[in-house]
Amino acid sequence: MRLSRNDDSGPSPEEQAQSTPKRYRLSGRMLLMLVITAAVAGGFLVLSDLPGYLKANFTLARHPKAIPALWAENNLDEVRLEIKFKHIQRIEEKRQQAL
Repeated sequence: MRLSRNDDSGPSPEEQAQSTPKRYRLSGRMLLMLVITAAVAGGFLVLSDLPGYLKANFTLARHPKAIPALWAENNLDEVRLEIKFKHIQRIEEKRQQAL
């Protein structure tokens, strides 16, 4: 069945609300702000040494004996030392002298 314009069986194209796809406009200022924000966030990420930390832990986790070693039992005594910062500096100075 062919419908013509004179057919009153449905609403005409003028009566239908034309839905156009929503377009997002990115102004120059917003683009500049986005680039600067990404650069600052990337700088903080590099300064935090997070990529190196993740790479070191990933390399350790890939070792075949690393995962079972986490649950291994041992009979070693645990030693916890609480050293003040100024004493750590003195220890480091003595170590440098010894080397």
